[in-house]
Amino acid sequence: MGELVDDLGGFLLSRLAHSELRTENLKAIRAMTEYSYLGNQTGICKILGRFHCYIDTRDRKICSHLLTKGVWEIQNTECMAKIIQPGMNVIDLGGNFGYFTLLMCGLIGHAGGKVYSIEANPELCALIKDSLEVNALLSKAEVINCAIFDAAVDSIELTFGNNKTMNGRLSQFKHNPGNMRPEEQAVEVPGNTLDNLIPEDEKIDFIKVDIEGSEEMFWYGSKRIRAFNQELQILMEYNSRSYKDPVRLCKSIFAEGYLVKSINKIASEDEMLDEQALLSLPNNEHVMLLISKAM
Repeated sequence: MGELVDDLGGFLLSRLAHSELRTENLKAIRAMTEYSYLGNQTGICKILGRFHCYIDTRDRKICSHLLTKGVWEIQNTECMAKIIQPGMNVIDLGGNFGYFTLLMCGLIGHAGGKVYSIEANPELCALIKDSLEVNALLSKAEVINCAIFDAAVDSIELTFGNNKTMNGRLSQFKHNPGNMRPEEQAVEVPGNTLDNLIPEDEKIDFIKVDIEGSEEMFWYGSKRIRAFNQELQILMEYNSRSYKDPVRLCKSIFAEGYLVKSINKIASEDEMLDEQALLSLPNNEHVMLLISKAM
């Protein structure tokens, strides 16, 4: 693993599967990070040492990391690099700026496979499409503007602030504009289940789920996909405070025979969780869980 770049000068994504190389990898990626402001609150930056990613410069969370480091959530980045193989069909549920969508495209390679990038915010969907186009990856990915729900609905109101694009809120009821913050706006978006969005005969190997408290909706709206894909692996954010019935969700995960591992910033601290341990997590913690039938 001595080489850092491929023949075209792009960072070797295969290195990310080796957590022991993290310090060296982060240093190399940061050295390759570039940024240009394009006007109209839009910029483009180089991420992961190989992809160009369009961003909304008003964002004060993810953009800070992409602009200065070229990496977001290194532990989740490494987890995906260990799991996703060439030719897989994968889903980025909660695409945001498309960082993980681009990573997935790089990991599945050119031996077939497909990336579904699903995002509720239409402005972010437009940026993801632009990023895929500039990286010549449009043929490998499908961008779907939809809020994930546990049933199909005509429309859901999405309220979001441009300074924190990852903190959108979904509601089936329209908000009073007077209750929104000055930096927020609300748009109506389609809502559907993942089972309805993905073709019935499509094999799915991996799903990343980070949809700001709607993970419960994802779980109950993806029963067919889980039943059809017994080797499916799911990397899902979990925060019990966000769910209507965290006990039911937790019991459902284990009742289907899944094993659960917490993915932590330090790889050596990853931990297998049983049902009681998952239910006992503090309700103010956001934990990434790797859910799989084989670890």
